[in-house]
Amino acid sequence: MKVLIFSILLFQMAPLFADLEVTEGWARATPPGMPMGAIYAKISNTGGSDIEIIGISTPVARAAEIHQSIEVEGMMRMREITPFIVSAGETVLLAPGGKHIMLMGLQEGLKQGDTFPLRLQLSNDQAVDVKVITGGFGQMSAPKH
Repeated sequence: MKVLIFSILLFQMAPLFADLEVTEGWARATPPGMPMGAIYAKISNTGGSDIEIIGISTPVARAAEIHQSIEVEGMMRMREITPFIVSAGETVLLAPGGKHIMLMGLQEGLKQGDTFPLRLQLSNDQAVDVKVITGGFGQMSAPKH
């Protein structure tokens, strides 16, 4: 009977445990009045099936999207990646000059040393919450968490 009750409770709690792990979440400091910023991180799918990120939110910005920096006719441009799917067993690195989470409509500048929350909404009705730390201007790698 105890095993049955435990199994039922575990089954009901299963949606609380996402197979998507987000580590080393960080952003660069922005000048005052700058309306845009970026978040970088490592996103790992530890599960056995692909996971799609369908939404991103943070209280520090009006909107957030996953973008890719690409070169078009000799100029660097950014394009939204949609759908953004992390394949089973894959780790995606969001880093300066490549894929990143673009923050649009910043409420105020991002200041070095500050932290803020980020939520990734997944297509399976799960969400992953991440703590983002702000590094210095022009920083190229994650600050120590």
